[in-house]
Amino acid sequence: MPERDGPPRKRLTAVARRQMIVNAARDVFVESGLNGARLRDIAERVGITEAYLYRHFDSKADLYEAAVLEPIRRAVEGFTERVEALVGNPAVQGCPPEQTAPTGLDFVRRVNELMLEFMLDAVPYLGVALFSDIGSGGGFYRAEIYPRIHDPVRFLLRGIKGWPPPGIEPDLVVNSMWGLNYGIALDTLLRGGTVDVARTAERVTRLYAVGIPEFKRAKTATRRG
Repeated sequence: MPERDGPPRKRLTAVARRQMIVNAARDVFVESGLNGARLRDIAERVGITEAYLYRHFDSKADLYEAAVLEPIRRAVEGFTERVEALVGNPAVQGCPPEQTAPTGLDFVRRVNELMLEFMLDAVPYLGVALFSDIGSGGGFYRAEIYPRIHDPVRFLLRGIKGWPPPGIEPDLVVNSMWGLNYGIALDTLLRGGTVDVARTAERVTRLYAVGIPEFKRAKTATRRG
């Protein structure tokens, strides 16, 4: 018998093979969307047959669940736990050590940090999950994202004395936080590069605390005139 070249190939475990399929599927779903992704393409990327893929996943929907929706759920769960930990626990609020009690802005800055971290983790999958199929994406957003992201942040903001200012709905503030941080994460994904999360959160929080100086000066001048 001819001798084999090199060491014998290590046989993958079922768990390792499944993870390879999930990783490949995630790439294909991100590139092609839910409807455009084909199981044949996913199998080819892993180096297996489509028939072998079915040993691990019953359907494309089953694979989509594992590759796209589950990572979002884990990111949402982590965000919710960290936001809920802010309530009544100064040790995790990230306020300066010389400050005995966190201010309202400390809460807002920390929430912006957490939301930006969440967005950076989830943004590769959010577009696929929410927009590949508007019907299922809308249901997923309403059932599993909105209540786990918006509700704890809104609860926290309502506990900050004197903020948001009168006439500003907490829902609007939470939606603006979502939109700003999603946009930053999406821009980072599409253009490449990295984000200094703490510094960016600080700057975003200034928009809520101070506003845009040029706009405020123009508004003051108009009132005086």
